[in-house]
Amino acid sequence: MAVDVGGTFVDAVAVMDCRELGRKKLLNEAGNSPTLVAAAIQELLHEIGLSSAAPVVLLSTTLGTNAMLEGKLPAIGLVVTRGFREILGVGRRAPIGGSIRASGSLPLSPVVPLELVREIGGRLDSDGSIIEPLDAEEIRSIARWYRAKGVHLIAVSLLHSYRNSFHECFVKTILETEVENIQVYLSSDLDRRASEYDRTVRTCTNAALTSVIASYLEELESEQRAQTNQAALFLMQNDGGLSGSRRARCRPLTTARSGSSAAVVGAAWLGRQLRCSEPITVDMGGTSTDISLVAQHHPQLKLVGSLNEPPSLDLVVDVSSIAAGGGSVAWWSPDGRLNVGPCSAGAMPGPACYARSGDDVTVTDAHLALGRLPEALLGGSFPLDKHAAMQALERFAEEQNRDYHNVAAGIVRITTHRICAAIRELMARSGMELRTHSLVLMGGAGPLHAAFLADLLKLDCVLVPRRPGLASVSGLLAADFRTSRVQGLMQRIEQIDLTLIGRILSDLQTTVIQDLLKEGVPPDRMTIQRTIDFHYLQMSAELTVALPDCELTPHDFDMSVRRFQDQFVSSFRYSRQGEPIEVTNLRVIGVGTLDRMEPETISPHGAAIPAYWREAHFVENGQSCWCPIYTRKGLGAKTELYGPAILEQYDSTVVVPPGWRGAVDQMGNLLLERSH
Repeated sequence: MAVDVGGTFVDAVAVMDCRELGRKKLLNEAGNSPTLVAAAIQELLHEIGLSSAAPVVLLSTTLGTNAMLEGKLPAIGLVVTRGFREILGVGRRAPIGGSIRASGSLPLSPVVPLELVREIGGRLDSDGSIIEPLDAEEIRSIARWYRAKGVHLIAVSLLHSYRNSFHECFVKTILETEVENIQVYLSSDLDRRASEYDRTVRTCTNAALTSVIASYLEELESEQRAQTNQAALFLMQNDGGLSGSRRARCRPLTTARSGSSAAVVGAAWLGRQLRCSEPITVDMGGTSTDISLVAQHHPQLKLVGSLNEPPSLDLVVDVSSIAAGGGSVAWWSPDGRLNVGPCSAGAMPGPACYARSGDDVTVTDAHLALGRLPEALLGGSFPLDKHAAMQALERFAEEQNRDYHNVAAGIVRITTHRICAAIRELMARSGMELRTHSLVLMGGAGPLHAAFLADLLKLDCVLVPRRPGLASVSGLLAADFRTSRVQGLMQRIEQIDLTLIGRILSDLQTTVIQDLLKEGVPPDRMTIQRTIDFHYLQMSAELTVALPDCELTPHDFDMSVRRFQDQFVSSFRYSRQGEPIEVTNLRVIGVGTLDRMEPETISPHGAAIPAYWREAHFVENGQSCWCPIYTRKGLGAKTELYGPAILEQYDSTVVVPPGWRGAVDQMGNLLLERSH
């Protein structure tokens, strides 16, 4: 079973022998409650007649991201090398000629307040050799200080510990001896990259998230045991791979962005089926819209988060998120201009049409008032109050003496323009042209904006998957097990020691294989990838180059340097040929492949017949008309719909405006194209 906990809905899909058995959507009234997840699992099992089954559960959740962004993390202490007490406040240095904000140098706020950071003596050289030994009594004094403060979560990040973990292990031993029930987290266990700031902030954030994620997973597994037999639990990671719950408890930072990553993995899987190698995915849910670029059937990965994202997540699926969703709240600025977001009504109280005491006007209310949404969602099981939505819109419009109908249309336009701007920004950063990519609209709200968004981007077609509102759970079912280990090196290429590199890669590979074996992946299902990170000296930007699986020869290394130089020119549009180059990190990635769901095919049904008609307003051309309403079940392969038309289904609603047509392919996906 795949379960995605979103800001507004919890989605669940049950699969057996690569065949879907059933699906379920529940309103997320309790936030990230494990009880709600367990209830969704149990309800779906009951519906498909397998109440006593012990399913393998694949989970994606926004719990980690929300805890970081909302600052709901427990107090932790940090032990650093003397002279580095303010490392979290200083952050990464800005690039030469660049601004601090542009480089993403500072986190939104330090993970650990300065008053809980303690320095110790002792020093390692850059090669890991001991320059100054540790003072055991000094460490005991710090342990007593933390005990008096009631701090029981401690992160330890000492200078150059990525090369030698002896000092950090020594500190941990003394802290655990001196303080009862203390939990100590070492940077050398989590991240062996050379970057002091990244390694420190990752260790601190991971330590803080451990208590949040661990308690959540323990409660969820307890709920499952109470309702079903013992079931295996796996989580989506930031890099688009799956991880067992045991590993997620130890390294919760790797699952902080699991929800947004899962949808992109699902789009990449869909692209492979359609032979569409580089789609742009737009996943619009109740609270936000996630935008990503898939290249050569694989999600794009980036090394660290930007300024406005959770701090230093290492390898993550490159997703741009904006606060634009079905629950985004409309408001008037002091000068009378209409605005939408970033605040969201969420699931409780939700949009005005939910009739749950919410009176804020949202994007969902606007669509409902314009006739673009049915008066009941989820196959009729979740009614919407159109009268309440129109009343809220009328009150809101009267504040500026506007017509509520025009205000509703304006809310939809503004939301679509914001998504359009985010797509253009993503393409500008990637240096790619929009016309060479396909647009894939997902999420419960995305297909409502699909054609209008294509108009703004001057695209002639846009793809809506068969089940757009279940994009994240589809991604969970398309994911593989994935684990990675990294080791910092920091050596100039002219001084490189290939024997040392070979030894490090071998050790990392052994650890990665052990990680996969612990997840139950057999050796014949394992794929090992080895990479090397380079940067030009005095530049913080790193680029990753793949290495061959065999023993690294001088020729192989020279070729990897050339690939880095070519990739640099391709990424940054200028050359630094002849400048010093440094190897920063070695990385080994292990992938354990799983069986895939086979793409379902549907048979032709003949011409589509409307289920009923209703009046709808089309923002695309500013016209209202009586519009045919079709149901997804009533469409077969090769069926065509001509706008104006609206397609309703369990998990989403698709708008086909005038001047557009929709064609259904053999997998049930809908391709929207201009009809003239």
